[in-house]
Amino acid sequence: IAVEPPAPYVIGWTPLAPLNVARYAHELVPAGGSLFALGGDTGAGVIASLEKSRPSSGSNAWALLAPTGTFTARRSFGALERNGEIYAAGGSDGGGRVDTMQKFAPAATAWTDVAASGFTSMEQFPLRVDPATKYFVGFGGAGSGGRSTLLQLFDPGASVWASAPWIVPARRNAGAAPSELSLFVFGGDDSSTGPS
Repeated sequence: IAVEPPAPYVIGWTPLAPLNVARYAHELVPAGGSLFALGGDTGAGVIASLEKSRPSSGSNAWALLAPTGTFTARRSFGALERNGEIYAAGGSDGGGRVDTMQKFAPAATAWTDVAASGFTSMEQFPLRVDPATKYFVGFGGAGSGGRSTLLQLFDPGASVWASAPWIVPARRNAGAAPSELSLFVFGGDDSSTGPS
């Protein structure tokens, strides 16, 4: 479904075409005027499936893509768009946490691995671009020690992750969004009180 823009336009929900592969714990990322649905879990297992839709073209149908390169099947990961490319990091492959990052180039329909050091394996965390520094920022999540307080920063120029304790209380599945020169984080599950 999609929400219509605010007044003076009509506010409402519009049904869109379903994905070719039903999934949850996936990521939906806009890039180049299209929407990309990647990874997730079908209920029968974790998948690497990638689909594309371009609602602005007048058709909201989803097309399964067959990119070159290999995307590690993962669910509950972080993903974002930068300079027209889609990055995916962390998550779970159904048997354990994934500690790699990969990027997808829509123009070439290709996945490539991103060589990056210092990432603490995490799932169920939001990953966003900091409007001020252009670093990638991962907030909390679930790691080997349970729910995390970590703030993880990735410098795309140096391909290095750095981390520091930050989120209090520890949480997973939080919501995060950029606004002008700030990033906002709300909600999540801290295990002791449930959703916050």
